[in-house]
Amino acid sequence: MGDYLDIIKNLTCFVVFVVVILFIATVSLRIYLKKFTFSTKKSRLYGMLLQLDNSSITAFCLTTLNYLFLTWCAMMTVEMNAVYISLIIVMSLASSILIKDYIKIPINLMVSGINCFALYIIHFVHIYLLGEVSDIYMRISIFFIVAFAYVYFTYNFINDINDIVQKNKYISKKKRKAGVKRAN
Repeated sequence: MGDYLDIIKNLTCFVVFVVVILFIATVSLRIYLKKFTFSTKKSRLYGMLLQLDNSSITAFCLTTLNYLFLTWCAMMTVEMNAVYISLIIVMSLASSILIKDYIKIPINLMVSGINCFALYIIHFVHIYLLGEVSDIYMRISIFFIVAFAYVYFTYNFINDINDIVQKNKYISKKKRKAGVKRAN
């Protein structure tokens, strides 16, 4: 029973983490977008996300939520269990299924396994740090392990967002039309 309470407590902390991150992102975007006009070439990201269909937007949200969950797990050094592993796998696979990228499903399974293993290693080193050795070199090593995992999670996040945008049928139609114009 205690394990379930810990999982619920951790997931509640994760929800609070996501709300805080979304609040910070909303405030910073509001401040930034006051001076920003969408008629310039700098607005490509906004236009790219504006032209996504509903399944691509849902896949984008699932990918972002997966990235935030991985980041939160790495920062809090939570112990990996079946619930967390299944959340990581389901969010990753659901985003691929929503954009109908069935070829990438085995790759997503492998990347999710690597992500879970990285989180397990982070937790293991953190427990070792608390239990056995408490010197500055171990603290520096855990920092670099978490930083490396964060960079790896960020790379996968950007790669997944790129796949979502490239799989969008509305954006790929515009690319084809632009290619036809250039050929003539």
